[in-house]
Amino acid sequence: MQSEDSASEIPRSAPGSPGGAGEMADGVAGGHRETPRLIDGEPGSGEDASTGLPEPTSELVDVADWPALQGPRAMARLVFRSVAMPTFSGGMLAWYFAGLPVRSAAARTGWRNRMVRAWGRTMLRTMGGRVRVHGAPLEPIFVVSNHLSYVDIVALASSLPTVFVSKSEVARWPGIGMLARASGTIFVQRENKRDLPKAAGRIADELGRGSGVVLFPEGTSGPGRQLLPFRPSLLDPAARGELEVAFAAVSYQTPEGCPPASQAVCWWGDMPFGGHVTRLLRLPYFEAEIRFGPEPLRGSDRKDLSSRLWHAVQALFEPTL
Repeated sequence: MQSEDSASEIPRSAPGSPGGAGEMADGVAGGHRETPRLIDGEPGSGEDASTGLPEPTSELVDVADWPALQGPRAMARLVFRSVAMPTFSGGMLAWYFAGLPVRSAAARTGWRNRMVRAWGRTMLRTMGGRVRVHGAPLEPIFVVSNHLSYVDIVALASSLPTVFVSKSEVARWPGIGMLARASGTIFVQRENKRDLPKAAGRIADELGRGSGVVLFPEGTSGPGRQLLPFRPSLLDPAARGELEVAFAAVSYQTPEGCPPASQAVCWWGDMPFGGHVTRLLRLPYFEAEIRFGPEPLRGSDRKDLSSRLWHAVQALFEPTL
């Protein structure tokens, strides 16, 4: 394992000691977001007992409370980014399809992976994101990560040659479904247990062709104050194939004078997507930090594997404030 910084790297010091668009519902892309359950604190108590900080709220940021989100510069950022993001996505999708006929079947996976990574890097810059990656895997591997926002997908795609695991309904979503299919997303029918062996086969195929595979086993996104429980059922494909599983922890920061990242970048609870993204795009910039663990884990029992991975991610986890 070695550190790899993306093209949109930010100058940051090394991480401290451990512990310090699409939504992933039930660990897969797309769907309803549950209000996360606190492990140590009690929702509604006004304070998160694990951090001693005020309990985060899933209400949208009020632009009027934050001068950094107001004025002509903030509006210019919003307008430019709102136009540039779909324009770049559409252009890169057209470029991807144009390049397929001139490539052999064996070369198409590599072409797709390069395009997805270029899309991730372009989109992250366009959104105002800067990312620092610590210890990215050297080889394509199954990866689990905590989940905070639709921004996770862009940040991880910019850092790894990877595909994502998604619930099957996303394939039918206008626009997003086409992007998901083109990027090689592995769709899973969550209510159909017989679909799990098929998903495991798809994951093994992608790994064999040189792609990483990313899964969010918390089953929902959260505000980033603490790691949510992992759902063992989502790790069934990894346990069935006794795959090596890498693990990562994602966190975000916003500049001084801006809303906290737990509200401005993290997308969770009852936050409407449109309202959230228009506030995100007003930010001068935001910072993403992705920390990968040193060694992958493997196991044939999904409950045991889930528990070990949760503790491994917890050791890397730093709260998003």
